[in-house]
Amino acid sequence: MANLVPVDYDPFASGAQPAAPAPKLVPVDHDPFAEAVSPAGDIAQSFGSGLARGAAETVMAPATGAQMLKDGVYGVTDWVENKLRGMLGAEPLSEADIARRNALRDEIDARTDPIGRVVSSAQEAVRGWMTRNLHAPQTTAGEYARTIGEFAPAALSPGSLVRRAATVMVPAVASETAGQMTKGTPFETAARVGGAVVGGIGTALAGARSAPQQIVRKGASGLDSATVQADWTAAKSLMADAEQRGLSLTPVEALNQVSGGRYRNLAKAQRVAESTGGGAQVMDDFMAARPAQVEASGRAAIDALAPRTMDPVQTGTRAQAAAEGAIQDLRGDINAGTRAAYRAAEADPIPAVDFDRIAANPGYQETLRQIRSHPVLGPAFQHLPDNSVGMIDAVTKEMKTKGAAAANSANAGHSGLLSSLYSEGAQDARSSASRTSAPYAQALAEQAARRQGELAPLEAGPVGQIAGTADVTAQRGALFPRNPEAGSSPVVGSAVKQLAARDPDAALGLVRQHAETVFNDATKSLQSGPNQFGGAKFSATLRANPEARDSLRAAVEALPDGKSRWDGFNRYLDILEATGKRLQRGSETAFNGEDIAGMKGGGTIGRAVSSAGTQIPRILSEAYDRYRFGRNTSELANILTSRGALPLFENLLKSAPNAVRSRQIAALLATIGLESRMAGTQPVTEPAKMHP
Repeated sequence: MANLVPVDYDPFASGAQPAAPAPKLVPVDHDPFAEAVSPAGDIAQSFGSGLARGAAETVMAPATGAQMLKDGVYGVTDWVENKLRGMLGAEPLSEADIARRNALRDEIDARTDPIGRVVSSAQEAVRGWMTRNLHAPQTTAGEYARTIGEFAPAALSPGSLVRRAATVMVPAVASETAGQMTKGTPFETAARVGGAVVGGIGTALAGARSAPQQIVRKGASGLDSATVQADWTAAKSLMADAEQRGLSLTPVEALNQVSGGRYRNLAKAQRVAESTGGGAQVMDDFMAARPAQVEASGRAAIDALAPRTMDPVQTGTRAQAAAEGAIQDLRGDINAGTRAAYRAAEADPIPAVDFDRIAANPGYQETLRQIRSHPVLGPAFQHLPDNSVGMIDAVTKEMKTKGAAAANSANAGHSGLLSSLYSEGAQDARSSASRTSAPYAQALAEQAARRQGELAPLEAGPVGQIAGTADVTAQRGALFPRNPEAGSSPVVGSAVKQLAARDPDAALGLVRQHAETVFNDATKSLQSGPNQFGGAKFSATLRANPEARDSLRAAVEALPDGKSRWDGFNRYLDILEATGKRLQRGSETAFNGEDIAGMKGGGTIGRAVSSAGTQIPRILSEAYDRYRFGRNTSELANILTSRGALPLFENLLKSAPNAVRSRQIAALLATIGLESRMAGTQPVTEPAKMHP
């Protein structure tokens, strides 16, 4: 039997021949009649078209993201329903069911969200226009160039040139490579989107910081880079000086010391690391060594300030002698300055009428008789007659001494009346002599001026107080009172200078005694154990206020080689003050809630794990939080205490607080537009439909 074959022409027609095969139409995403371009031209034009598409998709990203979210919700809903249907033995949703459901959704959305529908239609129109009019790659290299162009807007994110290039190139190349490997298969779109997601998130994570690192970076937020750089340079110098003295500071303590407390948030973070989670042990070990460090470095600093050469008793007696000597030196200097005037006036006679009145005073008569009969004083004044200015001056000096002795209640012959008689008689005699002799009047005036302007302040000030006692504690109080009067630092400096001029070791010993006594009191152990804040207390006590600081400086700089001594000691006090920039227990314990929550997270990856769309049972969630909190506080503690971590701390401190997040957002924006572009590769007559 003949084998019948179907044909598409009349086989019985005259001269019938098989028809030539009709051309087969295949939908493409480019103009098939366009002139071919060179590979280099294809790459350039493809990159340009990708750049335009990427810019457009970046602008449309918010609306596109919302649409993709809705589509995802709808898809998950349909998937869950199919799973439930399968569990109940019902038929799954057919494609026709889903199509009808999507049509109903579109109808509902058109009524409830008309603006969203308009925006969606506008986006589809823009994508259709780009598909019809932008250059379509003709080579594989061109396809890579177009994809790179689409991701190019991500280069606007902050960061170094290398970082920004990676933000563009890595997800673009990953996406296109995945697309090339699955080209022409149903999996191409998913592969391209997946490649972009993996590449984009991977690049973002490469620059992401852990939760502790983010907290360190956040600590400098709001400060300009020049300020941070200057603060960090000063902080590193302070830490280096501390290390040379055998004392370790955290970078947080050093920063707050040199900046006047600008990095308060970092101090709070350090407090959390000290008191909670896995950081407590690290910080405890670091801080436990501090009392011994302060003890050793403090003793060395005091030795450098003033080495011990005598005990406290010797210091007190020698300081007293030096002070007495300083007062006597000034008295001698005053007398020497007026000696010539006295000698010129001593032989001048007093008129008889005036002398008879002076000589009638019983106190004057008794004192004159004592001088004339004294075995030592008598011969010294035998050349002067009783009515001479020189003799009257000698008698009145003795009368003033007797008046002062009578006024002293400690003396057995104490008498206020007798004191007044001696003092008034002496003053009357001197007044009469000064009216008679001009040289004598000049000498008295000069002496009175210098005694009032120089001697009286010296006797009433620290030198006079030190001269009045050998008790070193009282002497310290005279130089360094707890609340010094404003403007007293020059007086303190002058006092130490005068003591040092007569006995340098006594002056050094007195300053050392003050510093060492304060140190011993400040660093003594507490009931709970060694005092970790003793060094800070020592610094705060010595420099309790600006006047106390200036007085200490004036005293030290008045010592031999004082400027060098002060510079070294004051720098050490700065270091000790930095140890007090650490927050103590009970101070601001309510740490910033956002950062506490961040410490419970695992940075970018940890947050993804803990919010992966599942409802973790409460007990497991809390256990995970505790685990992450311990890990994060431990990491933060190591960043703050390890000298090897200083470069990392510096990098975190100087990095822009929003740099990582911006890179992540940029990568996400590029990824969002990918599915839209893939939808645009469908035939123009059937544009891809997206559910809002």
